Amino acid sequence: MEPVTVTTTVDRPREELYALLENLRAHERFTDHFLVDWSGDADAIRVRCRTPGPKQWSDVTWIEKDEPARLVERLVAAGGKRELRGVWELEPAGKGRTRVSFTNAFVKAPLGDRLLGALVRSFLRKNNARALERLKTLAEARAAEPVPTR
Repeated sequence: MEPVTVTTTVDRPREELYALLENLRAHERFTDHFLVDWSGDADAIRVRCRTPGPKQWSDVTWIEKDEPARLVERLVAAGGKRELRGVWELEPAGKGRTRVSFTNAFVKAPLGDRLLGALVRSFLRKNNARALERLKTLAEARAAEPVPTR
């Protein structure tokens, strides 16, 4: 199956975004519209995806970190029949701005996913695009918060 890529530009430096993204547990704040029942920590999580039908567990771990430009996660689900690579790429986009791209690439897909490929990819594109917009809102709002004084 073909990969799914979504992109946005965030008015924050990539070092800040990298620091937020490298904590997998923090992803709940911008992906809980389709990923639920979170457990785990900064480097490994277990979640369920809101899809029609049974809610299967997915295990997500980091397999590569290249600060501050790239993070690669591995998702395994469906009893090992589904495996995806999630690649986060952070590129400078002008003063204090960052172009954020997220790509889901299928390593293994069960027969049902392959038969419904267009629907699966559409689901991922829609939900990942929404997640990136929520990430943008979260990151930019955090920057607007007043700095505590002593």
